[in-house]
Amino acid sequence: MGAFDTATREALQRAGMSADDAATAVFQAPLGKNYGPFAETLESPAAKFAFPFRRTPYNQFAEGLKTLKPGFEHGGVRNVYAGAGAMHGAMTEDDQYPLSIPLASAFAARYGVPYAGAAIIGRALAGGQGGGGMAGSALPVSEWGLEQSLQDPTKTFYDPPAFGALRRLGF
Repeated sequence: MGAFDTATREALQRAGMSADDAATAVFQAPLGKNYGPFAETLESPAAKFAFPFRRTPYNQFAEGLKTLKPGFEHGGVRNVYAGAGAMHGAMTEDDQYPLSIPLASAFAARYGVPYAGAAIIGRALAGGQGGGGMAGSALPVSEWGLEQSLQDPTKTFYDPPAFGALRRLGF
C-alpha cells in the first residue's frame, strides 16, 4: 500500500500538483492538517501501534465533511452519491449490520461521508432497525462498537472482526 501511495503522489506531483495537494488527494496528508492537537495523539507511538492504518480513514472523513459545505465545487456529484447511499440504506433496512454500506462508503472516497449519512437516513425512513445498528451500520467495524465492547471487551481477540466479515460474505 505504501509503495502505491508513494507512486501515486509522485505521479500527481509530476502532473503539476503540489506535494501537499498530492498527499491530500490520496488521503495521506499529515493528520495535523485536519485534526490539530488531536493529531498529536493519533501520531503517538501507542496510536501507531493500535491503529496502523489511521491516515486514510481520518483523512477520508475530513475530506468528506468538506463536501457537505454549501457551495462545494462538485455538489452534483455529492448529491448523486448521497442519493445512491439513501437507496442503499433503504434496501438494507432489515440487516442489523450490513457489510455493504461501509464498503460502499469506503469506495466512495471523498464522498463517503455523504453516502454513509444518506444511507443511515434511508434506513431510518424505510423503517430500519434502530439502536446501535442504525448509526453503526455505516461503520466498517460496526459490530465492534462501544456497546458491544463494553459487554465483551475480549471478543476482538478470540473472534477478530475480519473473521466475522468473511463469515457474512459466505466464506
